[in-house]
Amino acid sequence: MRPLSPRIIKKHTYLLGLIALAGALLPTSRAAQPTTLQLAPIFADGMVLQRNKPTAIWGHSSGKTVTVALGQERARARVSPSGNWKIFLPPQEAGGPHSIAVTAGDKVININDVYFGEVWLAGGQSNMRVKVTNKTELAKSDPLLRYYNVPLLTHPSVKIKANAVMGWRRFEPGQNTLISAVGYAFARELRRELDVPVALLQCNYGGSTAEAWMSRETLQQNPYTAEKLASYDSTMASKSLEEHAVVFANWEKDFKAYQQVRRLWNEAGKKGPEPKRPPTPAGPFNQQRPTSLYEAMLQRIAGYTIRGFLFYQGEANAHDQVRYADTMTGLIADWREDWGDQELPFFFVQLPGYGSRVAKKHWPGLREGQRQADLRIPGTGMAVTIDLGDEHDIHPTDKNPVGQRLALLALHDVYGFGLAARSPQPGRATFVDGEVRVSFSETASGLRLTDGQSVRGFEVTGSDGKTHPVQAVITGPEEVTLRLPSHAILPHTIRYCWVGWPEPKPNLINSAGLPAIPFHMPVTTNEKDLSR
Repeated sequence: MRPLSPRIIKKHTYLLGLIALAGALLPTSRAAQPTTLQLAPIFADGMVLQRNKPTAIWGHSSGKTVTVALGQERARARVSPSGNWKIFLPPQEAGGPHSIAVTAGDKVININDVYFGEVWLAGGQSNMRVKVTNKTELAKSDPLLRYYNVPLLTHPSVKIKANAVMGWRRFEPGQNTLISAVGYAFARELRRELDVPVALLQCNYGGSTAEAWMSRETLQQNPYTAEKLASYDSTMASKSLEEHAVVFANWEKDFKAYQQVRRLWNEAGKKGPEPKRPPTPAGPFNQQRPTSLYEAMLQRIAGYTIRGFLFYQGEANAHDQVRYADTMTGLIADWREDWGDQELPFFFVQLPGYGSRVAKKHWPGLREGQRQADLRIPGTGMAVTIDLGDEHDIHPTDKNPVGQRLALLALHDVYGFGLAARSPQPGRATFVDGEVRVSFSETASGLRLTDGQSVRGFEVTGSDGKTHPVQAVITGPEEVTLRLPSHAILPHTIRYCWVGWPEPKPNLINSAGLPAIPFHMPVTTNEKDLSR
């Protein structure tokens, strides 16, 4: 059995403690009590387990040992003094259906309709959470495309609502309205190319910050996130948990009223002033609270054997801009450590085009922070979406190309497909003979334009501090040349698509049709050009 690190054991304490609580509340007597046996909620009928990896299964028992049986195979583990146990099944090929029997003493739990395939965690905020709405897709059925919904919780003390959307589901009419649109587009591509069962663990929450998905230990290691954590700790200390609960309950009533008003506003064609959403009160039940969703949601599934992570988030961190790279570095390290694998792939979405006031001011810098995170952190991949989005809606409806671009990264990096998966990435900008030459990697068989015009979206900032739009042309398979206006002075920096909503859309792509990455970078100057 694979040894567990102290931190991974600690990370399961919350969930297993909840499982143990039920047994602790049972009446006791001197007579021998029947053996208790419980599984973590994610282990249930219809689940998909990760193929070709040792597969973790865990829970709680009052017995001394627990045995897990899959066909003729058996795996056994001792129960810890606190009643927790964890077992690793040996790697299995894709397929099913299987039945798994978990036994402790005279107790047996049978899990049926189990398949082995590819399992990915789909995390982030609302754009990952937005569900499939296309009627054609909703009418489809694929019993080997499945998903598990982690219940929406913002604090470990919050009870799961009776009508909570949770548990394992198949992609079929009547159930497929609950699957992430981005996740579905990703999983559909994997199903088509790999022909094995594919599952999503849906662990996302609208409006959530990156810090909400991180551990306290990691947040304290970064001065900026530590400051956010301390601020929220101070807010929570201002009232008791019960007092905060009353404030939050009142807000929930106001929010339901707002939803009704907004629905009517939408049905009326969005005429008149847009209804204002009541701000979520700061405190322990706010989904933006540092550690909130990490503790209340992610830890419910941490350690479930997966192939990798998908992440679509950043809108709620818009004001952080380039500091976002440091935050993402901590988040990814956190998640990988909780899963006990520092090489788990982590693919995420760079924010698309959007025309709001906040997006115009802050999203270009946030996108650069995302780009820097992708460059710094091994085993990551970034789906560029600057050519997508909706000028007036932070939740663009067409999620298919987003999921497809994430799937390209997985097919290339994880499954070994020989295809172009990444967008053109700038290498170096050099001032030579009165021009700025920008080199690119990830061009596949060369840079292209979506139309017959010149390259759009480039700007140059000179030593005078002013920014000038410039003419740009493709001058090689991996090069774009910026032809400076006659009034330009020595260029210091260049930037590309440094806007919230690019209009018209950017037209620089690689031969695979993937758009160039928005960026901001310094210009290297040759000595002979310094006299210019």
